[in-house]
Amino acid sequence: MINHAVLRIKSVAVLVVVALLAVTVTTTALAEGSRNLTDAGGDRAFTEWASGTTGGIDRQTVVKVFVNSGEEIRFGSSVAASINDPADILWRAPDGTTGTCNVQASGSGLIDTLAKEDAGPLPNTGGYDPCILLPGQTGIYEFEFYAPATSGNPPLTGVNDPFPTDGTQGSTVAAWDVTVLATPGDAGTEVTGRVFANYLSLNMGANGAALNPTLYVLTEDGYLYIVDLNSIDPFGFIFFSNNTGFKDADTGESVYRSVLTSEIGSTITLHNPADPDTSSDITMKIFFNPPASDLPETALAPNPDGGAPITTWLLRQTPIEPELPTQFTFVGAENDTPGQAAAGVGGRFVVDVPAGIVGSVTVSLDITGDGDVMDPEDVVLFRAIDSTGGAYTEEIPWTGADGTGSFDYIDTLPNRTLDAAAVQVVTNVGEVHFPFLDVESGANGFIIERAVSPLNPTPVSSLVFYDDSASALNPQPGEIAPNPRSALTGIDSAPGGAHGFDNNWGNEKGVDTWTFVESTTSLTLDTDITFGTADLAITKIDQTDPVVPGETFRYTITVTNNGPLPVVDAIVADDLPGYLTNVFWACTDQSTIGGEDCNTSINSGDLLDAVDIPVGGFVEFQIQSKVPADRTEPVVNTATVSRGLDTTDETPDNNSDTEVTNLEGGTEEIDLGIE
Repeated sequence: MINHAVLRIKSVAVLVVVALLAVTVTTTALAEGSRNLTDAGGDRAFTEWASGTTGGIDRQTVVKVFVNSGEEIRFGSSVAASINDPADILWRAPDGTTGTCNVQASGSGLIDTLAKEDAGPLPNTGGYDPCILLPGQTGIYEFEFYAPATSGNPPLTGVNDPFPTDGTQGSTVAAWDVTVLATPGDAGTEVTGRVFANYLSLNMGANGAALNPTLYVLTEDGYLYIVDLNSIDPFGFIFFSNNTGFKDADTGESVYRSVLTSEIGSTITLHNPADPDTSSDITMKIFFNPPASDLPETALAPNPDGGAPITTWLLRQTPIEPELPTQFTFVGAENDTPGQAAAGVGGRFVVDVPAGIVGSVTVSLDITGDGDVMDPEDVVLFRAIDSTGGAYTEEIPWTGADGTGSFDYIDTLPNRTLDAAAVQVVTNVGEVHFPFLDVESGANGFIIERAVSPLNPTPVSSLVFYDDSASALNPQPGEIAPNPRSALTGIDSAPGGAHGFDNNWGNEKGVDTWTFVESTTSLTLDTDITFGTADLAITKIDQTDPVVPGETFRYTITVTNNGPLPVVDAIVADDLPGYLTNVFWACTDQSTIGGEDCNTSINSGDLLDAVDIPVGGFVEFQIQSKVPADRTEPVVNTATVSRGLDTTDETPDNNSDTEVTNLEGGTEEIDLGIE
């Protein structure tokens, strides 16, 4: 006979049973919790319930579990007297109702030895005496395991060494367990793969540790990743995964790189994993075992703002497949010129995204033309996409530089043109980022593998991506940065790991490693990209020289386009000396083979005009002004023309012309039609 002390919670149809179990039966249940964080060796990861934050994220681990009404939850922790004693463990039902368990050294719920942690709850042989919850609601229950204090680090503890159960745990919990039984009572069979967290706030107690667990990250669109932390040495850090990584605070776009933690909250933002998902910001779910096959696609969960439960995603058994964009084009940054850009300015790739995709697109440019994008000069661009609201157009900016930041390659291209076949786009789904915050060292890197499916944890891919090339991330003396510094084309993380760093390089950094499922086909750019050139030339002539001081005189300025491309909005400027008076100018003539209509209106002051000039065409301006009567020195004046939009002028020597007008003699006033 099993003697249960039963606590009834009147507001819900739930029974919390603080069990005093003293039986010896065949093992039917195993722990799911801290045991999974220690079973691969190394050092113990203590879960935190501390008062501080990192990157705006509370250092408090909330454990979640999906259960059906009529099942049973057995749970406990290593803290006998917490900051909330006697309510040492709090649970929260989907409708927000809460209950607690009082963990006492001589009572229920205390996990105080390695053997009990490993065995799980009674009636397992050598198991701990559990707190018991009989859930009256189907959905996600939350568990908060409170620490002895709000601050303080635990001792560095090997996974095979006895762990503390007293106040030396500080603001952490050494051991905890949540075990689900399919039916209530000691004969119930454990259902693994139900326990998960949005994030884990972990503390190793000190540096010089090795964190080794394997965790299972489930994505909203139905993919599973197996993550081996591979002996990283983080001290205290927060582990979580999302679909965007770090984001630009101004644009809201994913930056696809590692950052300084000092950037977070100013120029960089990060979706808080404790906050509800949005259509474009999704926090992945971290399971301690492969997800259970009976998980529903969605489930009710407690509302973080109180009130009615919210619906969250769980197991999508049919993953969303990556679908290619329906159109892929390039336009210049300055004038949306199709397939043309100015060197040093670049443009934008434009993709039409079909409906129903949350992921990213990758644009790859084979700058070297060798058939791959593995060379340093090649370019790989990422852009997050979200078409859950319907099909839309996404733009991916490109400066025009190669992968090394140089523009020199442009002059080596035939006719300064990059072949359309060298530029391709793919769609990525199942995208996961691991923005590790303040992980000091991880010499072996991470092993991140995609599984066959959420229900088959056999690895099929171990490719990962990262970019630590920013100068702000350069290693300080003694630090060892990742090698290579960037892996935008992907690097295999198995079997030994990838994206390794050591000697405190990861301190005060947000280190992002990501991966995804890429579409099996790609879409090629619709047109070549030409880095357009047009040789503009300008001449300035004074119509009379010398000029009598006190009288009016005129300049003629002619701008020609020697090609090979037409120009749009080339800027013609002439800042006239301030001592000249009665200054007027007008566009008086142009070529008859195209271009904008000549501006025949009269303008006053300095010349400034934007003109379109076809190849072989010209535009002419007349400037009239008066020289002061007391002027004795020559009038020196320069006219300039600058390149048109989305073009480059490779011969700048003829883009300005200076005229020197002497002050002798006289001339009649030229009639420009100015009264």
